[in-house]
Amino acid sequence: MSDTDCFIVTQDTAFRYRAAAVIHKDHHILMAGSKTFPYLYTIGGAVHVNESAEDAVVREVLEETGVQMRVDRLLFIHENFFEEEFDERKRRWHELAFFFLMKPENLENIHASGVNLRGENEFLEWVPFERFKPDGTIFPDFLPRMLTEHSEGVRHVISVDEVHRFL
Repeated sequence: MSDTDCFIVTQDTAFRYRAAAVIHKDHHILMAGSKTFPYLYTIGGAVHVNESAEDAVVREVLEETGVQMRVDRLLFIHENFFEEEFDERKRRWHELAFFFLMKPENLENIHASGVNLRGENEFLEWVPFERFKPDGTIFPDFLPRMLTEHSEGVRHVISVDEVHRFL
């Protein structure tokens, strides 16, 4: 298996295939953050070439929390189109992310051990459902909705500049 990320950067654009974990307990979701980014985000990262999204999320959770977890199920697929700076250049991003609901085990052993795209150390924070608002401080802000809505199967969410469409 290759350790090359499914991540393409051009002069003006970036594409990333990402696997993300939804780890929740008592109406809180475990989120990551760093000093550089002004928002919290889900635990996860780029899928490697020739790696399944499910294997990637298990690997990322272990790397970022120090705890081995299993996948419960695929919760939703998120196509996200946004603009953000990377390598000191503003780019138009297209991110395809598979969000997996994880089986929380050994939560008392969780510790921050991940790094972000810029190689900076991350921290972890349990965020109560009530703090998820469309104010740009937690992304994606619709996570509690995905956990509390009773829908059949996997949802498809498309976001364009933080405007969400649920399919």
